[in-house]
Parts: sequence; structure tokens; C-alpha cells
Amino acid sequence: MDPIYNGGKLMQARCKHCNEVFAAARNSGTSHMRRHLVVCEPRLKMHDMVEQLKSSELSTETTVLTNWKFDRTITRCELVRLIVLHELPFSFVEYDGFRSYSLSLNPLAEKVSRVTIKENCMEVYKNQRASLRDMFKDYNYRVSLTADLWTSNQNSGYMVVTCHYIDDEWRVQKKIIRFCVVNTPHDGFNLYSVMLQTLRYYNIEDKLYSITLDNASANKSMMDLLQLNLVKKSLLHCKGDLFHVRCAAHVLNLIVQDGLQVIELVIDNIRESVKYIKSSQSRKEKFEEIIVEMGIYCRSRPSLDVPTRWNSTCDMLESAFPFQEAFHELAEKDKDYLYCPTAEEWQRACAVYKFLKVFESATRVVSGTRYPTSNLYFHEIWSVKVALESKESSGNKTVASMVHRMKNKFAKYWMISYLSNCIPVILDPRFKFRFVDFRLKQAFGDNASVHIAKIDRAIRSLFNGYSSETGESLQSSTQGNGTASSLKGHWADWSTHVSAESNQVTGELDRYLHDDLFPCDDDSFDILHWWKMHTTKYPIVARMARDVLAAPASTVPSESAFSTGGRIIYDHRTRLSGNTVEGLICFQDWLRESGSSYFDIIKINSSSSSIEELGVA
Repeated sequence: MDPIYNGGKLMQARCKHCNEVFAAARNSGTSHMRRHLVVCEPRLKMHDMVEQLKSSELSTETTVLTNWKFDRTITRCELVRLIVLHELPFSFVEYDGFRSYSLSLNPLAEKVSRVTIKENCMEVYKNQRASLRDMFKDYNYRVSLTADLWTSNQNSGYMVVTCHYIDDEWRVQKKIIRFCVVNTPHDGFNLYSVMLQTLRYYNIEDKLYSITLDNASANKSMMDLLQLNLVKKSLLHCKGDLFHVRCAAHVLNLIVQDGLQVIELVIDNIRESVKYIKSSQSRKEKFEEIIVEMGIYCRSRPSLDVPTRWNSTCDMLESAFPFQEAFHELAEKDKDYLYCPTAEEWQRACAVYKFLKVFESATRVVSGTRYPTSNLYFHEIWSVKVALESKESSGNKTVASMVHRMKNKFAKYWMISYLSNCIPVILDPRFKFRFVDFRLKQAFGDNASVHIAKIDRAIRSLFNGYSSETGESLQSSTQGNGTASSLKGHWADWSTHVSAESNQVTGELDRYLHDDLFPCDDDSFDILHWWKMHTTKYPIVARMARDVLAAPASTVPSESAFSTGGRIIYDHRTRLSGNTVEGLICFQDWLRESGSSYFDIIKINSSSSSIEELGVA
């Protein structure tokens, strides 16, 4: 029997098997319920079924059956998990095939309507959202966000917001906390309103470190409004200078697109060649025959790119290179094929491909979601800078023409982003401030001192902000202990120098910066594990590192939600409301990130698992 409470008092009980309700107050007794269980037909049928399974030759796991206990709550929760995790339509529960399959497993399986399962999914989502909200309320560190916009096949604009933080075990965590319809126009003010509403609902308005966005003008307008709001309330460190992070993948994409516009003609013939062999079945078959005749062995075939996605252009060139001779042979046999690249065009395309691989590698690194990326962005963008400078004087005119356009775009975003890119590097124990000083002198030459001083002020301002939050001293370095030198005469100047040098490194930040570097050639180095082990030695700097390293370098974690959105809102499923879409996408993300079954989440986060409280009809 499932208990039914009214005002905290046990009043009734419902049979788990037939749903009949009985009086269960203190003065009602329990004999009538026991008598019912003896004669309850669904219960007897279930017990007969279990006994048959135990005696069956197919049932080898008798221990599982012995300990098995029917629980409608678990069954319904697992059905909710199935629908949400695998993006199934709510009407799935009404399919004849699903109901027949369910009855074959359990002849007593209850029928569920699509309306009921939708209500179940949304109720459980709301319960989990409330738990997540309470978690953020009690979270004692800062979080970072990524956000992006997407237009569905309903022509509705959606905004996705993903929260990134590092948990108590120093592991990177991410949660999609918003996937909502944004009213038109999609300008800075409307985006700002949605973002502010999200921050306040989840209790993270005073816990923000940064927000990573692409370079759309509406995003900049939104960030200007939001930064002004938060700085007025003294909720951001460094007056918000580190608040707006430009998406690394988007910056790299803009740089490459500028270069590809210059060399469009170099790859046109390759693109048209791939398009030609894919345009009809007869051409595919003829090309396959040529491949076999020429003895070319390659498991994949040339793939066509999407011109607006440079990484797909890179993939197209890579897939086409093994078939150069096959394309040449096709030109000999097919007079309609007029796009065969020349040997010189293949060479130019190969040079372009090798150059683009630097950008592809950098994009892949900064787009990770399971490890910190903010401390890696500087190194990847520096490798791009080196590649641009090395190719600028290259003898290959094609690549050199690309580089000229790309360097201008690179210089623009380098100046905008170098401050926020350098701070995470300082908090990497393999590099610290010495590495930043070294690189900026290479980058800026005689003007480096201005930029180095700017970064020094930023890291110390950040440290002082965290110090004030934890009630520590507001100074990042001790100004002196007031002890006069006891030595006079010949050694007095040496004594003063030693005392001053000692005072300079007594603050926690200076101690961290002056301590030995961790070897940078150790491939097994885990930056989060290092900070976990050194939290007691550098408590304030570790707190800074936790928040800074949680900030993602790109918006890829948010953009990945659009793939899910496209599968949930498709041509035959366009009537879902914005709230339902948000619930399905957020809840699916939480289930995947948890790595456990939904019932495990219920037991952890819910105070009660009764069917009524879970919203199960």
C-alpha cells in the first residue's frame, strides 16, 4: 500500500496493484487492507508471474527476482527518463508496439497517456530545477556562463544559457539552466532582460565571474547593460574588466574566414569536383570504377564542405587529396567534367590545408567541455600568431595573401582579449607571471611594459577582491614589518636589501608567484588536481583559480544544445510550447551530466518519492 497524507496525517492508503483506496487513519485499523491483499487479483497475477519466472530455465538470476519488489514510482520514473534522455515524443507511450512490449514484460503494466507522461516529465523537471536553484544558493564560489541564440524550424528565437563551475572535488561541471524563447527584436535590451531574470532565479547574480559570448553586436549591447548593472552593485571583480569573454572558437573562425575569401579560387575546382561526382548515381559509380582500376585504397570518399564552415572545407581538402589521380583520370574519360584541378592547384590547396590545421587544432583544444580551457586559450592563440608570422614571408604567394588579411583580424581581437587570456595563465603553476612577462615582451616589444603593468594591476586587484571576500588582508604583498636593520656601517646596505626582498614575497600571491614552477613538459599534469592539493598552502589564490579556471574559452557547450533542440523540434513536432522545450532540453542535460539513472537522482535530491509528489497520475 502507498500511504496518502492529509495535513501531515495518514488518512488513506492506495493499493499499489489495483489503485483501490482504503481508510488508513489511526482508528481504522489495517485488517481490511490485509484481507484485500489476499484477494487482490492483479497482485495474485503478479505473484504467479514471478513464480513462473523463478521456475523458468531462462531465469538464472534468482537472487534478483527474490529481492525484486514492485514499485510503480520507479517504473514511472524510468519511463520519464526514457522519454527525456532519448528525445522520444510523448505519444511514444501510446504506440501499439510499446504497449505490446510492456505487456510482454509485465502483463499488469498500466497504460499511460501522452498527456500524463508530459505532465510527469514537466513536474519532475521543475522539482530538479528547484534543487539546482537551492544548490547554487548555497554555492560559496563564483560561476561562469556561456550563452548563444538559435532559431528553430518554428522561426522562434531561443536563448540557451549554460552554467560552468568547479565542484567540491575540483571537477569541471556544466548545467544548461535556460533554454527559452526570446521576444523580438533580439536586441541587447531583450537579451539583457532574459539574462538578468535567469541570474536572479538561480541566485547567482552575486556569484558571476564571466560570461563567454560570440561577437554579435546584440551580445555586446547586452553585456554593456549587464556589466553596468552589476558594477553599480559592486558584484564584479576588477570593475568588470574580466567579465566579457569573447568566444575563442568564434574569433578563430572570423580570422580564417577573412583568409578564405582571398583564396576562394584556389579551392573552387576541388569543391566543384567533389560536387560533380556526388550529383548523380551514374557519376558516383563511374568514379568508383576508376578508383578500383587505379588501385586506390581509401576507406572514405571525398566529402563536400559547407562554405560557411571553414573546418568542413579543411575536411573536404583532406578527403580529396588521396584521389588526385582518380580526378585526373575522370577528366580523360568524361568530357562533361570540366573542373579537374591542375597539379599547381593541388599544391596550393595542400599548403592551405597545412596552414588551416593550426587553426583546427586550436579550435579543438579550446572547445573542450570536460577540462579547463581558459588556461589553454593563450597558448593556442599564440601558436596561431606564430603561424601567421612565419607564413607572412612564405614563398607561397597563396598562403601569404591569406595571411595579410588574417593578421589584421588577429590584431583586433588580440588587443581586445589579451587581458582576460593572460589571467588564467598566471594561475597555471607551470607558467605564472614570468611566462606572461616573457610572451608580452615578444608580442609588444618596446611597448610591453604598459601591457605588463596592466595585467599586474588586474591580478592584484583580483586577489584583493577575493581577500576582502574571505576577510583576509587587502594587500597582495606585505609592505614591511617595520623592523629596522640592526647592522650598521659596511653591511648596512646589504641588510636593507635582504630585508626588502624578504618583505616583497611574504604575501600569499607573491609567495605563489615566486615559488618554483611545475615542469611544463609533464604531459600527465592535471591543473585542477594540483590546485586541490595546494588549497591549504594558497587558500585565497586557490579560490581565485577555482573560479577563473571554470570559465570556458568558447560557447561550444551552449551551442551543442542546439543539436538537441533540432532533434526535439522537428517538422512533425512543431506544437511544443517554449516551456516544454526548455524542460526537455535542460532535464536531458542534467540526466546526462549526472551519469546515473533518474531514480538515483530522486533518492538524492527529493525528500519524498511518493507518486503524488513526483506528479505521477
